[in-house]
Amino acid sequence: MKTARIFLLLFFAFFISCKNNTSEVDIPQIKNPTYRMYQVSDEGGYLVSFQASSDFHKPYAVVINGIKKVITPTEQNGDMYNVRVISQIRRLHNYSVNVTKEENGIIFRNVSGRVHVPVQFVLEQ
Repeated sequence: MKTARIFLLLFFAFFISCKNNTSEVDIPQIKNPTYRMYQVSDEGGYLVSFQASSDFHKPYAVVINGIKKVITPTEQNGDMYNVRVISQIRRLHNYSVNVTKEENGIIFRNVSGRVHVPVQFVLEQ
């Protein structure tokens, strides 16, 4: 009986130590996460800016106010990202807004899939 308890205790200790070695350590720190609204002609949306300091895990997408936008290479300048998230448009007939229930944040891709990091974007005036 005592051996089973020791085995169970060692199993949980091993499980907890493995769980702490996830890729969350490798997720870059997000600096200056801001957004502002824009309206130009028939297009409206958000201009999202942030700085991510890592070459290992690059941001894949941004979620702002229920809209998910995949980041294109032109929206990255070094470790600075300026993403245009379109929320409404009338001139592009085949464009559809990618609506999601995920909370505001940045999505990273890694070897195990995708990691959604919640971010509290600050509204610029």
